[in-house]
Amino acid sequence: MNKFNLIKLVLLLVAMAALPGKLWGQTEAKDTIAGKELKEVVVEMENIVHHGTHDEVTITPAMRKYARNISEVIGKIPGFRYDPIGQAMTYMGNSKIKILVDSIDKQIEQVAQLGHQRFSRVDVIYNPTGKYQEYEILLNLHTKKNYEGFDLYVQNQDFLMPSGRNGKGKDFASWETSGLFNYVHNKWTFSIYAQNVWLRNGSSSYSAKEYPLNDLFETAIEQPRTSPTDFNTSKGVKGNVSVDYKFNDRHAISVIGNFNHTESTQRKYEDMTTMSPIHDAPYRESHLFNEKTDPIYDYWAGAYYYGYSERWSYSAMFNFSDGKTRNYSRNTRSGGFNLADNRVARGNYQAGDIDVSHMTANEKWVFNLNYRIINNRYRSYRLESGRMLTDSRQLTNRGTLTASYYPANDWSVKLAGGIQATRYSTGSTNDTRLSPRIDFSLSHNFTRKNWIRLYYNTTVNNPFLGNVTDYGQFTDSLMFDQGNPRLKPASEHTATLMFGLLNIVRIHANYGASPRQINKIYSQGFGERPDGLTGDYVISRMMNTKWHYWGFRVEASKGFGKWFLAGTVDISKEYASYNGISHSRWICDGDLMCVFNAPKIGLSSLLVYNISNGNHVAPQGYGMAHTDRFRLSVQKSFLKGKLDLSLNYWIPLHFMSGYTQEWLYSPAMNDHTWSNNQFRDDNKIMLRISYRLQKGAPVRKMNIEELGTD
Repeated sequence: MNKFNLIKLVLLLVAMAALPGKLWGQTEAKDTIAGKELKEVVVEMENIVHHGTHDEVTITPAMRKYARNISEVIGKIPGFRYDPIGQAMTYMGNSKIKILVDSIDKQIEQVAQLGHQRFSRVDVIYNPTGKYQEYEILLNLHTKKNYEGFDLYVQNQDFLMPSGRNGKGKDFASWETSGLFNYVHNKWTFSIYAQNVWLRNGSSSYSAKEYPLNDLFETAIEQPRTSPTDFNTSKGVKGNVSVDYKFNDRHAISVIGNFNHTESTQRKYEDMTTMSPIHDAPYRESHLFNEKTDPIYDYWAGAYYYGYSERWSYSAMFNFSDGKTRNYSRNTRSGGFNLADNRVARGNYQAGDIDVSHMTANEKWVFNLNYRIINNRYRSYRLESGRMLTDSRQLTNRGTLTASYYPANDWSVKLAGGIQATRYSTGSTNDTRLSPRIDFSLSHNFTRKNWIRLYYNTTVNNPFLGNVTDYGQFTDSLMFDQGNPRLKPASEHTATLMFGLLNIVRIHANYGASPRQINKIYSQGFGERPDGLTGDYVISRMMNTKWHYWGFRVEASKGFGKWFLAGTVDISKEYASYNGISHSRWICDGDLMCVFNAPKIGLSSLLVYNISNGNHVAPQGYGMAHTDRFRLSVQKSFLKGKLDLSLNYWIPLHFMSGYTQEWLYSPAMNDHTWSNNQFRDDNKIMLRISYRLQKGAPVRKMNIEELGTD
């Protein structure tokens, strides 16, 4: 066959191949799915993408399943835990979590109950630096592109206790009503939150005090279980209003205003047997302490800006707060001692923050500069006479420079350095204290399910201004409270090593040390006392002490169809010392959680077991506990998930004794305090009814280039 005939044959075959099949004598293939409904198309993909700066978590249908709000969705991200009973969120047992919405600062109550349909993804930033360096985790929730709609959430919950638990009709009880409305329209977001709370609770605690310098012994006489020694009530309203405006996808501003008005009363009663060298025989005496807090006003407001352009991002913040409260307190003894401390306290502050970041062209380096200034003032004066008691000022300047290196998507290295300067002014005393800061982190993702992270952090916490004022006053016949103008900010160094395995197990090893942690130290004083006698008494004042800690935590969680199981074990040891006096304790805590969902009938249940045997360590003493609790929650949905009814029950089953004890040893006073309030939660019931209404969707279609960008 010559070349010309070969070409003609090829062209003929191509033309025939393009003709319909029936021209070739073929029968049309039967459509095997014709007339059948295709209910579901499953596309497998990774919903957690590790970046150098953060983990990007796409909210999948599986995460939305059974979830009533965005908090329950976040609770399904490995390492996070959301407790629907207490409505609290933690990461690896830590609650220092900051939430943003589209990079704008938000209050937790403004976000926690929002519907998840509004959001497309969550950015999880571990060990953040810059303006958020005091948080363990930073969550940035991304709203769907061009979303418009609203969220309405109303909740009422009541806590009920078995009759006669505290006698005289004062059983533990509380109720809380809260509401949230959030509306997104065009470039605007409006949010309103309000809460009204009434609370009554109590506990019983007893002590045996020894005053070695006075040969005085005081031992509490235990009361019937139905007569708590401590009784507290509070009622109040609080809320906030915020408005956000997005100029475009690159620039946004937000303003927020908060208010709070909460009144509280506290009563502590002790029936004591006293042995004193000035009495021939032990005698009985009652001690009563009453305190009432009456707020005059309490508010704060803030303004925020966020923007970025090309490889730069920047933000600014300014907020201020002012609060004024009347405090009425009285300490009496049946022997004739009577001491009142009625005062007005006012605290206010102004704070500003500027944060700038730049990413290099190759996207391997990010540089961040953060500067924060805080001006804080605290004053108190006598209610009757108006005489000034304390007046302290605190001006803090903090600058931090961070360099982050991302050699690949699986690796990140971060180094931050800075200095904090704090100037205290009280009376004629002025003192400036400098505190250096160094932060380092290294993380590597072996696979999308296995990772390792190493952190080193320096944190600096300023003391409460009331403690740095040069004052002194008796709070009881032998107790003298004194300020410490030389008190320094508490610096803490923490090293953390974390492993994640198969998105199921997380291992957390932690070491912390502080050369100047703040603890209360008791010492000896001598002079005229409120009882009219001259002699020894006890001085208490805040001092800088040494402290170190190490801990080991293992957490595991896994879903099995309708079941979800999670558990943690914490083992740690704390050590504290001051001037050669020291104490240390081993502490072990743990919990188990089991969740079951029956979506066809709109029912879910939760069973939680917590166990604890420790609380704190101080240079002059320590505390320990042996407590455990079972909690059962059952929740039923109605009206297509809009209405939820919850029943929460504290099961009267324990494997631990319930005792909590504390010991204090000092030259002026030894104190042993004990309590057992574990039984007070037995058979407690919490009823919750909540209604949620959400409507919203993207207002226009997007082209393929926009998909997945937010």
